[in-house]
Amino acid sequence: MEKSSIKDCLGHLFGRVIARRDPKEMLFLQNFFGLSDNESLYSWGRKQSAPIGQRLVKAIFLLNLFGYKMTELEKLPADIWRLISIIALDKTGADKAAESLGYSQASELFRTMFGKRSVSDKMLRETKIFVSVWPGDIHLDLPDSFSFYFVGVKPEVHHHLKQEVSSKLIETLSLLDLELVASLIQVISTSTKVLEPQLDRLLKSEPAARQTLRNLLENREAKTSLFSISNQVYRLSQALNALCSEKSLAQSKNV
Repeated sequence: MEKSSIKDCLGHLFGRVIARRDPKEMLFLQNFFGLSDNESLYSWGRKQSAPIGQRLVKAIFLLNLFGYKMTELEKLPADIWRLISIIALDKTGADKAAESLGYSQASELFRTMFGKRSVSDKMLRETKIFVSVWPGDIHLDLPDSFSFYFVGVKPEVHHHLKQEVSSKLIETLSLLDLELVASLIQVISTSTKVLEPQLDRLLKSEPAARQTLRNLLENREAKTSLFSISNQVYRLSQALNALCSEKSLAQSKNV
């Protein structure tokens, strides 16, 4: 996904969230943001409002995790990103962080984290010292279904997906898990609604854009080609058609 403003990235992510309306995902996000209901999620997804303060810190953390590129934060130093992670995951409060770093109030710290205020060398040194209190990896354990929302997977996210998501799916391949099959088919349905219009635009664009997509796929760790994906989708389509035909045949026999 190309770089976009924080506002547009928020609308894109939460627009996808409310389109899926997955109860477990909604509950996870409700708890993550400290919401009493899902009204704010729907409002963010419809671009009627946006999170502010510490909730915006949490939203930016998620956007970055999912691979969104935010124009305002393009040059944000690594230690400020780590501070965002620490506050987003409630390792410390924004008020305490602001006081420790010499800000008069949390809103001034937020301006720095939201790319609205430049970071001086002195502030950067103090931030580096402050975040060093939390060494090691700082991460969020996401539900497996959230792999749907990644738009540009980073190396650390690849590692997370391999360890937390892919391994769980592989363990079930030798067993018939109807709940898993139903969930994956629903994911395919939702993904198709998003992918089809994008492919339509791609086919109408310049050939260079299509070549860039091929390169993006083939340069990923899995070395996936469009040809192999096309074959996989074709075989999947045949299997789904077989299920539909079987249902139609059973209904006709019951008439």
